[in-house]
Amino acid sequence: MRLLDILRMRLRSLFLRRTVEDELDEELRYHLERQIDENIAAGMGSREARRAALREFIRFEQRKEECRDMRGINLIDEMAQDLRFAIRQMTKRPGFSVAALIVLALGMCASVAIFAL
Repeated sequence: MRLLDILRMRLRSLFLRRTVEDELDEELRYHLERQIDENIAAGMGSREARRAALREFIRFEQRKEECRDMRGINLIDEMAQDLRFAIRQMTKRPGFSVAALIVLALGMCASVAIFAL
């Protein structure tokens, strides 16, 4: 059951990225607001409490990145980025792309022919 939950959450993170990112932002904002409220309850002024809470959450983007890393879909995301980059580069230089594909095809055919003998 646990494995199915993990798979479901990873697929959700992969296909519903905007929703998951919005939820992450909302949750981190909630924690920031809770820290501000705790600082105010401890006797700080509102501006001072906000400043102190922001100091504790100084690495706000780093924490978001850690949460993204915990989802375990970075490999798929990075592969998709690499594929888009490769396609962009191949369309910029179609002559080089065709030549590279021909050389690779000839190399594969030659190795198959040699192993067939």
